[in-house]
Parts: sequence; C-alpha cells; structure tokens
Amino acid sequence: NKKVQEVRTRQELNQYCPPESRVCVIGLLNGDRSTEEASKKLEENLAVLNLALKKHPHLSFVWVDAICHSEALLTFNVQDESVPTVVVYSPVLKE
Repeated sequence: NKKVQEVRTRQELNQYCPPESRVCVIGLLNGDRSTEEASKKLEENLAVLNLALKKHPHLSFVWVDAICHSEALLTFNVQDESVPTVVVYSPVLKE
C-alpha cells in the first residue's frame, strides 16, 4: 500500500519525482506536530493526499513541510498563508 512520502531534500524529490516523470503532485503542508491540534490537522491533510494517491496511482505524490522548508514556497511561487496547498509539478518541463 503506497503512501505519500515526505521529501526533505532535492535528492529525495528526484527519487520520488524522477526527472522522467510527467507529473508530480506536491503537498505543501504545515508539518508542525507540537500540539495535538496541529498533529491532527497534518494527519487530515496527509489522509487527503493518500486518498488522491490511491485514486491516481500512476502519478507521483509527495509532501513537503513548507514551514520548515520555506524555500519550497518560493520555488513554486506560493504565499505562506496559502499553506496547506497542492502544486502540480512537471519534472520533465521543470515547471
């Protein structure tokens, strides 16, 4: 049973969304687990991504803690107040 993988580095992104992939779905989430409420929200967001992966197993799905790795927000031109959100990335086109 495949699960959405967390990526922390460019190497992990390339591993789970290889350059030859046509499409990669990236969840930009708040990975905060410091409170029960924050942990619950993260688990809910991951459940949504995992459900999408189950429905679309031909696509690559990953998630990034956009709070810890704010450079991901810059890369995809996303404002921090938009987190959680999802971006669709094409490694082949690099866009």
